[in-house]
Amino acid sequence: MVKAHHNKYFEWYFRWRLRRSLARNIFAIYADGLDGVPSQDETPTIAVANHNGWWDGLMDYYLLRETLGYSGYVMMDEEFLGTLPFLALVGGFTVDKTTLTGKAAGVRYIIRTLRRNGGTLLMYPQGRRTATDARPLGFEDGAAFIATKVARARLLPFARAYEMLAEDRPDVFYLVGEPIHVEPDDDYRELTIRTEEKVASLLDELKRRIATEGFGGFTKIYQGNLSGNKRMEKKIHAVKRLLGRADEPFEPYNP
Repeated sequence: MVKAHHNKYFEWYFRWRLRRSLARNIFAIYADGLDGVPSQDETPTIAVANHNGWWDGLMDYYLLRETLGYSGYVMMDEEFLGTLPFLALVGGFTVDKTTLTGKAAGVRYIIRTLRRNGGTLLMYPQGRRTATDARPLGFEDGAAFIATKVARARLLPFARAYEMLAEDRPDVFYLVGEPIHVEPDDDYRELTIRTEEKVASLLDELKRRIATEGFGGFTKIYQGNLSGNKRMEKKIHAVKRLLGRADEPFEPYNP
């Protein structure tokens, strides 16, 4: 297996490149529920979400690291990390899912690491990319099992959806749930069911709010590059403000 080897210099570079990549490919990121998320402390956190697209890991890294200030580890498939080995420098580590010994080695490694160092583990309990509307989500037991073995951890459920709305690139919406506090004697199988139901509920609510344009509770946490028409609108707005015909600063788009 490949273990995580955090490197603060590479992580700075990685975060810089990520912001540049998001600016070109994502129009904006919105989130609701951030007020209920505690600051990262000595309690290990296992963040779990739906997994439906190539961008998921990078998007969720941005949410956890840049927005919430969480840092830690990401569980990855050996084949994926094998093609992008530098991700180990920002917390990536592998689990060989093809054998029981491979799975056990990866789980033992992250349990020891979280016990020793704390931090946050990002996991996708579905184990593979699955359509947003697929039900059941099909969570595996790994995340809940790790949480019960770390001792007094918390699970942080959240849901994510990509939508093409009024721009030439997708908007990304997050709905973050309240943390689930975990004790060592909790039944990890029941905890898996509870967590899956929570993420599914968040995802259903997120899709409902997008479908009905119920965007009132969302906060914009990232703005990408403006498209050509929005750059022109910004220039026109600046002229209007100069002539006293507009009071508010230019806002490219709020869903």
